[in-house]
Amino acid sequence: MTQERWNRLTTFEQMSNIDGEVQRMVAFMNGEGTHKQEDIDLYYCRISDLVFRTISDPKNRERSPEILGELHEIERYLHGETDADYILRYWSVYTAALAG
Repeated sequence: MTQERWNRLTTFEQMSNIDGEVQRMVAFMNGEGTHKQEDIDLYYCRISDLVFRTISDPKNRERSPEILGELHEIERYLHGETDADYILRYWSVYTAALAG
C-alpha cells in the first residue's frame, strides 16, 4: 500500500491494521515448536513499517510519541521484558481509545 493510500485511512484504521500484525506476531510466538529469528524479524519489520507510515501521516503528527511508544512496547516484548498478555492488553486499550 502506498503512503498516500495509507494516509486516507483514519488513525483508528491504521492502528487496527498494526494491531492485527501484533496479534499475528504474538500468536506465532506462542505457537508450538521453534521460532526462527528471521520469521520474528519479518513480523517486527512489518509492524515497524506500518508504525513509521502512521507517524509519517500528517494527521498523526501530534500522536507520534504515543505511537512510537507502542513500537517500543513491541521491542520490549521481543526481548522478553514483558509478556504476551501485556502487549495485547496494551494494544487493545490504545486501539479502543482511538475509537472514542
